[in-house]
Amino acid sequence: MITPNGIINIADGQYTGTNNTNITINKNITIQGQSETGTIINGTNTNWIFQVQPGTNVVINNLTITNVYLHKQVYHRKSTQNHINHTK
Repeated sequence: MITPNGIINIADGQYTGTNNTNITINKNITIQGQSETGTIINGTNTNWIFQVQPGTNVVINNLTITNVYLHKQVYHRKSTQNHINHTK
């Protein structure tokens, strides 16, 4: 389990399906991929990737997100009080 303001490190690989999509985020976190071209989260055109809860800040670094359902968005925002910072 990740603690508030914690970092989730994701190794290179392609991640799809159960436990890799439709992820609800309810804590401030950083999601850190090993490399932008090697760490891939694939929604297989059937899933959204992140649902960020109100008041939550998320930083996403060094990963590729592809084939996302829900208007081709990386995340589904439940309110306007979210902040997502995507950096390389």
